[in-house]
Amino acid sequence: MRSYHIQANLTFNILITLMEDPINSKKRITSLEKNVQKLGEYAQNVSGDLKEQDVERMWPGLSAAHLSLYVFDTAMLVETLTDSIKQLKIAEGLEIEELKRMLVWVVKTLRDAEVLARNYTPEHLKEAENAAKGLRLILMDIQMGTKEKETRKGLYLIRRIESIVDHVVRSATTIQESLVIGQRAVNEERVNNIIDSKVTANTLEKDGLKPTTKKAYQAIVAGILAILVGHWISPVQPYWVILTVFLVLLGTESIGRTYIKGFQRSIGTICGAITGFVLAQLVSGHTEIEVVLLFIVVFFTFYFLTVSYTLMSLFITILIAFMYDILLGGISYQLLGLRVIDTICGALIALAVSTFIFPTKTTDKVSQSFIDYLTLLNSFSTDYVKGFREEVDVKSLSRSAFDMDLNLQLIKNAAQSLIQRPNSLVDHEVIRWITVFTAMNYYAKHLVASSYQNEFDFPEELIADFGKIEEKIQHNVEMLRALISGNKRQGVVYHLGEQRERIERLAISENVNKNDLTHHLYYVWKINESIVLLALELGAKEASSS
Repeated sequence: MRSYHIQANLTFNILITLMEDPINSKKRITSLEKNVQKLGEYAQNVSGDLKEQDVERMWPGLSAAHLSLYVFDTAMLVETLTDSIKQLKIAEGLEIEELKRMLVWVVKTLRDAEVLARNYTPEHLKEAENAAKGLRLILMDIQMGTKEKETRKGLYLIRRIESIVDHVVRSATTIQESLVIGQRAVNEERVNNIIDSKVTANTLEKDGLKPTTKKAYQAIVAGILAILVGHWISPVQPYWVILTVFLVLLGTESIGRTYIKGFQRSIGTICGAITGFVLAQLVSGHTEIEVVLLFIVVFFTFYFLTVSYTLMSLFITILIAFMYDILLGGISYQLLGLRVIDTICGALIALAVSTFIFPTKTTDKVSQSFIDYLTLLNSFSTDYVKGFREEVDVKSLSRSAFDMDLNLQLIKNAAQSLIQRPNSLVDHEVIRWITVFTAMNYYAKHLVASSYQNEFDFPEELIADFGKIEEKIQHNVEMLRALISGNKRQGVVYHLGEQRERIERLAISENVNKNDLTHHLYYVWKINESIVLLALELGAKEASSS
């Protein structure tokens, strides 16, 4: 959490500099975007690492779900501020000195509010509340038409900023109250159980075998073949082949992923064998130098563990070359040559087994990942809409937003072999689908991050429209899932144009707070449009009545 706050504050500082600088510096914007992306990665890691017992021990009275919500809101605040401020600068909205001064004040107070500090100062959060109120007053002036026409161009952007700032301040206030009075967040266990059941609902494959069971059968066959081939190539050291087989099969659920991992390991081993042989020959007999180089190579091996599998394999092979020279008193070209051959044979065996023994095609794995994501999105979006007519804790859906983030990453990992083909063989359709799903994920996160906590006041006749929105979204998602899985070849999907027109027409009122209803549903329309677009491409038809 301390590291997360440092990264958040660093990003806030860049944002403040960007707002105060009258010139749009591309270098500063690039730096800001990189830090925003890094903060998003921090948020995912922190949310995944939060354990109830650890949170209780560190911050008595605070729940893991509540802390996770605070992390989510802060990350979304930075993302929203970055996107909105860039657009405001383009629209010359920050030329209004009062608005710029207020936004800078808001960001500075949020940066200085050390919410989780043991020596917390209440004045910091009070200052943030005052800044949020000031921004809200400017927003109301713009909505009522008392501000310049140029300022009104950025009305929607300012509303987004005010919305997420309000959420973060509310979340921080509740955290402090929980820390002071020792209360626990309500219904957390129920929410976690619901989310866990949704995440694990699609673990079985079509043929009834779990991926782990398939992998076990593949490992048995591959192990037998590796032992036979290993003894045939090198009776003295037959274990290199079986070691490579198991390392390549580990963590690969599709043929494409197995191919990529095997190829990366083979290339890394070949380059590492050449480099290691040359280095070992140069320093042979100088044990002190070899030991120093050995630890340097160990460092880079672990450094590249999560960065590049190819480079990690390269340094592992160099490490082995030094070990051979130190322990065996010398290294021969034949010895490293056999090591390279063993690795290539092991990679080929792993690829062959994954291709012929309970194979999972890359396209099938990608399709299943799409379906899993839509399962989460279905429940997430319908629960969000249901919150307008029933009592639903919309902010508790932030856990689902993190799960969808992780699922989107699984989609990208599964499709890696399709994307990394030569240009003439790249599956551009998969790339476009990933882009659309990335957009839907962006919309879904903003549904949580930009929703107010206040009660909505709208005509009763709109309640039925919310029910229809839920039904249509649920139907569209289920139709898209069926089309992707191949269970259906055709069907109908529904637009939400009629419901959108009625809500935007009837929700307008002299009370500016009621206009927020259209703002909260904007990303719902965008999500449904994306779902309909993909379903139409797979053979569905638009319903005659919207």
